[in-house]
Amino acid sequence: MFVWKKITFIGKRIALSFLITLLLMASSPFFTSNRANADYINIPNVADADKLLIVDCLLPGSIRQMGTRLTMLTARRAIKTSGADCERRGGEYVPADRANAASALNVWKPLAEAGDRQAQTYVGEIYEKGMGTAPNYQQAVQWYTQAANKGDARAKTNLGNLSERGQGVARNPAQAINLYGDASRLGRSYSTAEPAAPPPQARKPSTANAQAVAEAKQALEQERRAALQQQAEVEKLKRQAQAAAAAKKKEADLLAKQKRIREAEAELAEVERAKASGKEPVAKPPAKIASAADAPKIEILSPPISAMRSIGKPKIQVSEEVGNPLTLRGRVSPVQEIAKLSLNGKSIQYDKQGGFSASLPVNVSGTEVRVSAANQQGQSTDFSFILLPPETAGNTAAADAPTDKASVSGVNFGRYYALVIGNQNYAGFPALATSVNDARAVAGALESRYGFRTAVLENATRSKMLAAFDALRNKLQPQDNLLIYYAGHGELAGGSGYWLPVDARKGDTKSWVSNAQVTNFVDAIQAKHVLVVADSCYSGTLSQSAIPRLSASSGGKSREWYEAVAKTKVRVVLSSGGVRPVMDGGGGKHSVFGAAFLKALNAGGTVLEGARIFRRLKGQVSSAAGAAGIKQTPQFAPIRFAGHEAGDFVFLKDGRAVIDGNPEEPGSPGNVQRTLLAIWEKSVLKPVEAA
Repeated sequence: MFVWKKITFIGKRIALSFLITLLLMASSPFFTSNRANADYINIPNVADADKLLIVDCLLPGSIRQMGTRLTMLTARRAIKTSGADCERRGGEYVPADRANAASALNVWKPLAEAGDRQAQTYVGEIYEKGMGTAPNYQQAVQWYTQAANKGDARAKTNLGNLSERGQGVARNPAQAINLYGDASRLGRSYSTAEPAAPPPQARKPSTANAQAVAEAKQALEQERRAALQQQAEVEKLKRQAQAAAAAKKKEADLLAKQKRIREAEAELAEVERAKASGKEPVAKPPAKIASAADAPKIEILSPPISAMRSIGKPKIQVSEEVGNPLTLRGRVSPVQEIAKLSLNGKSIQYDKQGGFSASLPVNVSGTEVRVSAANQQGQSTDFSFILLPPETAGNTAAADAPTDKASVSGVNFGRYYALVIGNQNYAGFPALATSVNDARAVAGALESRYGFRTAVLENATRSKMLAAFDALRNKLQPQDNLLIYYAGHGELAGGSGYWLPVDARKGDTKSWVSNAQVTNFVDAIQAKHVLVVADSCYSGTLSQSAIPRLSASSGGKSREWYEAVAKTKVRVVLSSGGVRPVMDGGGGKHSVFGAAFLKALNAGGTVLEGARIFRRLKGQVSSAAGAAGIKQTPQFAPIRFAGHEAGDFVFLKDGRAVIDGNPEEPGSPGNVQRTLLAIWEKSVLKPVEAA
């Protein structure tokens, strides 16, 4: 009996050990299968998929009790949601396939006229899109301007887009960049040149009273000491024969300073003589003492330049190929004080806001850029950098240098989810060879390397794809991140791009999924950051936008940048090509784009941004496709009309929401494993010791 009880206990211990092992495997991203991982969203079978499309919904007012005898009906409220959700909530809407400008304006224009800034932005977008009619850019500008004046970031971005294109308003690229910057929650994420230290000016006495004279004497004495110290620095530089240009400039500053001191001494002597004779001199306005903050400030807006703490000129890799012109845009301030602005020694014009632009060539060896500004007080600021074409030798390693771990330590990026679609076996179109392999491999990399929870759809019908989008709209919260990956056929019809489900019918766009519908879902999903990766023909129509492209140079991002991005709405797309066909094969078992995307993912460090992935794969895809006689150039840009504010999609190794910061959430794999180990210790190890 004793032996049987001990064997029974040992058997229970083994069984519990086996159960714990299975649970640990299930909780680890390295052992999570696609099927189990897809449980984070429920994708139902739906009879009428069109009701899942996003519509403009006018909800009824709600009845509120006021005291014991009085009730009131609140105003009707407009939202963007699915047709099915609008029906469930008792709202009114026009089905997506029949919606047009008139039906959309019926929902949003009354609210816009009442002063609702979000509604004003939506009305502007309705006029800009046209929605079945010709776009009315003038009306769009009017409504965007009203919303922008109330601080609406989306309206500022859209207004900047029209300003850059010259649609509905005079073309003004500098003003467009200003609007993009104002709309960004990142503030000035572009580089700001530090002003050169200006020569301090002696303060002049403004009155003959004793306090003013004493202050003037004290200021003058401080300037004398500063002049002596600067003179010593000049002599030191001369003796050491170093920084000859700096010594010459300091010497010039010294001579100017000494002149001002002599002038101040003469005026002070005049004041003291007037005081001794009992005469009150005429009061003069006090002269402003120049400081570093008074020097001109140069801001480079486009191409985006990451802040760098390195010796020498910053080297910025751009997307423009050798021989193609690049438009440099920036701003100088304070504009009312600027006397001269020059680019590489040649004067350039600037507008009333200080905005300037210039066209520069992209040379194979790099294009040196030097922007100089001088104000009316003689203070100057210089900012120099080098523009490098894509994949320039010697720049790849620097641009692809891993982000310093300290830059993201403690920054909360939230949870990560992915919807991965691979459509291959078509009924009405030729079958593809690599889409499903691409989808499986991408999902595996996202799960094992970056800790994503993924849902994989293989050979998905239209209803299944729309149901998945709708499930994401219901599931995800503002603290979440979402990656949507699509590999399959794409088509172009009427100037619009489409994704093709496996049950798509030739010539029937109603059986396809339009890029506009994808954009509407991305806009409606609450997730903070969304990256769409589209490997299909004509996928570039998702990113056709005048909004400035994100920088392909990802090295050197600061902690402040990551903290800001973690709180900023990001909507970006990485497409396998522009508005033309792309390759299905070319990458072994994967498409040429799929293979390059996987390689970029698997080469990531602790932190990886979407722009860095784009930089890694662009040249590889273009070269491989070119060898097959096909022109295919990936694109990376914000998604227009999806609410993008600024920044980039950030990948984290192992999917840690907080890098070396706060502990994992209670439901995270790490805590689940520790909890199960604690159960093991209490229920198994201690009884064994007792036995």
